[in-house]
Amino acid sequence: MILKKAKFLLFTFGTAIVTTVLTAHQTQAATVSMDLNFFNLSGQQIGDGSFTYDDQFPINQIQGSHNNFQIGTFQNWFFITDFEATISGMTWGFTNSKIWDAQNNRTHSVVYNNYGEPSIIDQWLMGDHIFLTTPALMMSQQGFNIQSSNQFLEGQWTATLSSSAVPESPTLLGALTAIGMLTFFKMSLKR
Repeated sequence: MILKKAKFLLFTFGTAIVTTVLTAHQTQAATVSMDLNFFNLSGQQIGDGSFTYDDQFPINQIQGSHNNFQIGTFQNWFFITDFEATISGMTWGFTNSKIWDAQNNRTHSVVYNNYGEPSIIDQWLMGDHIFLTTPALMMSQQGFNIQSSNQFLEGQWTATLSSSAVPESPTLLGALTAIGMLTFFKMSLKR
């Protein structure tokens, strides 16, 4: 009886390992999270935030009304999927058409002219930059600035890979399989 249980346990464990190895490539975590820190000109941290992008889908073209703007996947550009930042009590959330150049750690945005044709600028623009009805945040490679109807603020920002990693599917599958096998083995020993 113990030999049967040992064989079953070995079979189950082997199956879990093979399944984990075979699915590891297919289920890699694709979302990359970046932490943002904002500093005033004196070097004091005045804000933080984060953004994410899916590194499985680099941009290879941007759609225009009449033609497509070709970028090329070799540049490692990705659309931002989530963005949030709080600086000196002011908050900005996700806005579309923001691009992260992961190879060079650079910001880019897609802007469209009156004819619907896209072009690329080397900054992220959020809020109302024209009439300042809401605070406007501009982030570029050189730094950031905030404009509102009653203040102007500028400084530097950094983006670092987030330390809060999400476990990948094979890790979770392995842990659940191990717990299930341990529970089954303990139950079978009680009989």
